[in-house]
Amino acid sequence: MTCCKLAIAIMYCLMILSSAVSGSEEKFIFTVTASQHEVKIAEPVRLAFTAHIPTGWELAPPLLPEDFGDLHLINSTESTSHLAEQTIWTQQLILEGYAGGEHRVPAITLLLYSLPLNGEPQPGQPTSAQRVRQLTSNPLLIQVRSSRSSFLGGNKLRPIYNQVSLPWTWRRTLGTILVLICIALSIWLVRKFVESLQKRATSHRRLQNDLAQLNDDWLRNKITNSATLVELVVLLKQWLYTRDPGLQVERTTTEWKHHLQTQPDNSLNIESVATTIFALADRMNYVGIPPSTSDLHSCFQETRRLFAEAGDEISDVSTVKTFTSIPRESGSGP
Repeated sequence: MTCCKLAIAIMYCLMILSSAVSGSEEKFIFTVTASQHEVKIAEPVRLAFTAHIPTGWELAPPLLPEDFGDLHLINSTESTSHLAEQTIWTQQLILEGYAGGEHRVPAITLLLYSLPLNGEPQPGQPTSAQRVRQLTSNPLLIQVRSSRSSFLGGNKLRPIYNQVSLPWTWRRTLGTILVLICIALSIWLVRKFVESLQKRATSHRRLQNDLAQLNDDWLRNKITNSATLVELVVLLKQWLYTRDPGLQVERTTTEWKHHLQTQPDNSLNIESVATTIFALADRMNYVGIPPSTSDLHSCFQETRRLFAEAGDEISDVSTVKTFTSIPRESGSGP
């Protein structure tokens, strides 16, 4: 009986001792939390590192990186509160991400060392006589959503699909037809306008009036013999052009002679008259000999004959200038 009571007493003492030891066990807690795990570009995310340190232990100042990959550190604050049996250390970080994707906040390790027996902390790193302990947090994943996230497939741009053609409606057809009609009408109007200008510039009525005006100015000594011959050559070339619109006006005298000789109807003796007038002009241009008064009289007479005998006279003669018969002295200057 006595042995049983002794065994019960021993067991009771062991239970008390076990509870005392478990009550005095030191608890170390180190956690990290984020205000949110999914943010937009440049949206701040707050991280809180919290360590519960038992009394009798000191925390070495942690060295945190300035940036956590593509997450940039904007601000950092640190606080410490002392309680009866523990010290709570907290560090708040504000981070911002400028690149879309998933970013990892690595694990942070804290270094703890025990205080000496006298209870006074030692500055700097712990000495070999003290106990050392490390606390490591868990890593965190922060998802940064980009405005291009709907166009991204992983880290690559999504392929651009083929262009979708719009249906051809009757409005587009009608608009195209109207545009083509306007373009065709504009071209037709321009061609008609140009043709009217050409006809007006080379009409027989105008050529006869110009020839009569040139003869009148020459007889009144308003222009020299040389200038008169130049104007007469221009009128004769224009008249030849009215007979053959496809003719190239700018030709040499030899080319004119060859062209006029090949014409089927040479009853007007156009080749002889034109060659004579062009030869006088070549002599004036290349040799410097101006035409005489008798030469010009003959040129005007033959030119008037060509205009009349070719059927180019105007039925309403009242609209055509008549040639003056004012005599010009043969001794007049060139």
